[in-house]
Amino acid sequence: MTKRWPQVTEGFVTLVDGVQMGNDYLQIIAPDEVESIDIVMEGMKLGFLNKGVIVINTKRKNSNHNYSKDAVAGITTFNLKGYAKIREFYVPKYNVKLSKPDLRDVVYWNPNIVPYDKGKTMVDFRNADSSGTYSVVIEGITVDGRIGRNLFRYIV
Repeated sequence: MTKRWPQVTEGFVTLVDGVQMGNDYLQIIAPDEVESIDIVMEGMKLGFLNKGVIVINTKRKNSNHNYSKDAVAGITTFNLKGYAKIREFYVPKYNVKLSKPDLRDVVYWNPNIVPYDKGKTMVDFRNADSSGTYSVVIEGITVDGRIGRNLFRYIV
């Protein structure tokens, strides 16, 4: 006696991690994300009359799967360390006689300058001891999200 497969008359239904997807989803699912595939010819047992069912379980469904071990071509996996705490910019004490000349490349940096009314403010800083052309770069963002940048130079 030969075993007869149930008749599938209306094609297949695709279930991915228990969610019904269109059959075209089979073209875009990454093979390295697939944990297992089952083909159920008797779809009626799963509630699909006259249809077969392709059941795909992905690694995402497995809560114990460690994705950091998966190698994917063209993708580098890394762990972010989080945000960096804002550091205070070092400003030398100018009321003390320094034994070495001040040769800093960056003489002033402040991430928290807030302009007064009409967009103006005042900033005091001291130049380094070397002469030459200094560049001032001002960058910021307005309260309504517009960005601004200005660059000017002066000679010492």
